[in-house]
Amino acid sequence: MGAGSSMSDPTCIKLLVVDDHPVVRAGLKALLIREPDLVVVGEAGSASEAVQVFRAVVPDVTLLDLHLPDADGVDVIRVIRKQRPGACVIILSSYAGDSDIRASLEAGAVGYILKDSPSHEICAAVRAVASGKTYVSRQVAGRLVESVRMVRPTVREQEVLELMVEGRANDQIAALLGVSIGTVKTHVHVILQKLGVADRTEAVAEAMRLGLVRSK
Repeated sequence: MGAGSSMSDPTCIKLLVVDDHPVVRAGLKALLIREPDLVVVGEAGSASEAVQVFRAVVPDVTLLDLHLPDADGVDVIRVIRKQRPGACVIILSSYAGDSDIRASLEAGAVGYILKDSPSHEICAAVRAVASGKTYVSRQVAGRLVESVRMVRPTVREQEVLELMVEGRANDQIAALLGVSIGTVKTHVHVILQKLGVADRTEAVAEAMRLGLVRSK
């Protein structure tokens, strides 16, 4: 624990460290215990162990590796937030893929930083989320911006998407826009790909979630 800190000290931020590599856990603990206001109250090397330890120690903040041997970190977030809706989870990962970032934040993570982040940033992230804020490292924020930019539909795709929200079928969209049904099908296919969904219903829901369209 941090110098001069105590596990029973109410001013300290209690941490659970979850990573399947013992060396990484040891490194994180060594980094964290140097801070007087941070105390590591538990650690785990798997998803199942993480859930058990979380229930036992009830940490203020959980530092969670995204890829664990027995389950995905996103699944762990869902389970512990079901146990404790206000749980603060920071993903500490080697990956900054768009899908990983979005899935983690949608599951309820309030922070996402990379393992190669400087020690002061990791500590800053812990303090930020413990105080009720969200913390996303600059590299991760950049990927999120890039992801939204890639999703943004063209003018014609936007028109098709808005008509999809109205519940229009392909032939109706074609008639309203003065294009062939084949062209509409192509636009719909591209829209599904951009949004990363499987069908029109999911496309409409995802587009509304991203703020690309509004419900009619």
